[in-house]
Amino acid sequence: MDTVNQTVCDNVSVDLSESSVRFTTHPELLLVVAVAMSLVAAFIVVSNVLLIAAFVYSRYHGKYINRTDRHGGYSDTKSILSISFSLAHLVIGGFCMPLAIVQILLNGRWSLGSSLCTARVFAEVLSEIIIIYHAICMCIDNVIMVRKPFLYRMMTSKTGYAMAVLSWAIPTILFFISSAIGWNTQGLEDTLVCLRERHVCVAIMSQNFVFLIMPSAVSISIVGFLGLAAIVLKEVHRLHENKVKQGNLKIANREKIVGHDCRTTNKSYKIRSEASESLNETIKSGPNIKSISQLIESERSISTITLTRVRIAYLSCEVDRSTVVMMQTRSRVTALPAKTAANRKRKTFGILITLVLLHVLYLTAFMVVSALLVFHAKLFPLWLISAIIMLRYFHSASIPMVLFQYKPTRKLVRSLLIAIKIIKSN
Repeated sequence: MDTVNQTVCDNVSVDLSESSVRFTTHPELLLVVAVAMSLVAAFIVVSNVLLIAAFVYSRYHGKYINRTDRHGGYSDTKSILSISFSLAHLVIGGFCMPLAIVQILLNGRWSLGSSLCTARVFAEVLSEIIIIYHAICMCIDNVIMVRKPFLYRMMTSKTGYAMAVLSWAIPTILFFISSAIGWNTQGLEDTLVCLRERHVCVAIMSQNFVFLIMPSAVSISIVGFLGLAAIVLKEVHRLHENKVKQGNLKIANREKIVGHDCRTTNKSYKIRSEASESLNETIKSGPNIKSISQLIESERSISTITLTRVRIAYLSCEVDRSTVVMMQTRSRVTALPAKTAANRKRKTFGILITLVLLHVLYLTAFMVVSALLVFHAKLFPLWLISAIIMLRYFHSASIPMVLFQYKPTRKLVRSLLIAIKIIKSN
């Protein structure tokens, strides 16, 4: 039987030699890589647990707190999606990476059983697709927030739960249907048996799975995610330009109204001043008759009161002019910070798009290598597949770093830490 198995393993399309199966011949290099992977796994677990705790605390710690203050700037939908998104990364850091570290320390040898190997492969591939679907839902949430703000305010937490459930359910159903009908291992039965005999655990997919399931579940999602991200970026830029235009229009309208009021006030001031001077001359040159003097004195009193009001209006006009000048100055002063804020938004979206492009490169490399393994597997060592998957781990570590650059996220985490400190002090 061993001879038959050896003959079958020699004829499989995968290179099962020691140089292909084992990572390296230098044990110290394995230790360095294992330590680095352990630090990355610890960071992924701690950061995502902290994010989940912060989002849960911000969502449920008070019913009578203002919604914006309670969520730190996150809506109900975004908060729920962020919790679900962090759970998917927690699966990678808390389940997949420890198993990968054990395999690294054993130089590519798998000694934890075939069932755990299958669970690890399923978790790695499935979590990848689930994360992509979460990214799609988050981008849809951003598009609605920017383009339909009134509709976005009417959205409840049920929308967030629905998006989170769909992000987990759709890829899981597709994946397990393909596994149930054997698409993921079709034509690779002998190869998988030989890999188990050689104590190797690596994600190898069949031709049907690579060319049907992966493109439909990943590639289309990535294209949609990039398109939605571009729409959001364009809409943010448009809103910023409209805000600047509205500010300039407000200043122009204010200046026009003030100019008209000031011209009217100046004219009234001139007329009343001339009337007052004419009245004074009449008093000085007129006959000394008591009734006429009383009439003139009454008219002068009325004119004085009116003139005082006109003078007050004139001073108010000058204040309005000063207000317009101050608005213009403020507009010029805040033009640079507004431009800087817009640049920061573009930079943030640029970072996100860069991460997505890196994700696309990773998935493309994984799919290309998987496809080549189907047709020309002996040209590539099996450790190359493991190396590509390890690059995915570093990508998972970069996601919390990007989230912590977002001010509302830091605010949520800070409020959680303050609450923990208060609980400990009591």
